[in-house]
Amino acid sequence: MAKDGSGRGGARPGAGRKPKALTEKIAEGRPAEVMMEPAELEGVDVPPVKDFLKSPQRSGRELVAEEVYNETYVWLKARGCEKLVTVQMVEQYAMSVSRWIQCEEIVSSTGFLAKHPTTG
Repeated sequence: MAKDGSGRGGARPGAGRKPKALTEKIAEGRPAEVMMEPAELEGVDVPPVKDFLKSPQRSGRELVAEEVYNETYVWLKARGCEKLVTVQMVEQYAMSVSRWIQCEEIVSSTGFLAKHPTTG
């Protein structure tokens, strides 16, 4: 602090040498603190598909969420990533993709339907 009471001078936040990366510390053989270690998880072939992914649609069209779910999980498992993604994330992705496919099919069959607010 300066003599006049203003907050000038002194150490600034973020000033100074940046800390070395964890990989550099390990490569040099120096002790390094790991903040989080990966959990020991066990993957299954394909978890069972929930009922809401297979539910019939009012429009009569087939919802392809179950197929997308199975394909995505098999794709993740082939790459060894099924432990890194939660089942809920795969379910949400499958539902989003299936709804997108459903909307695209409806737009392709009926065309864009819109009503202008002033001219009708």
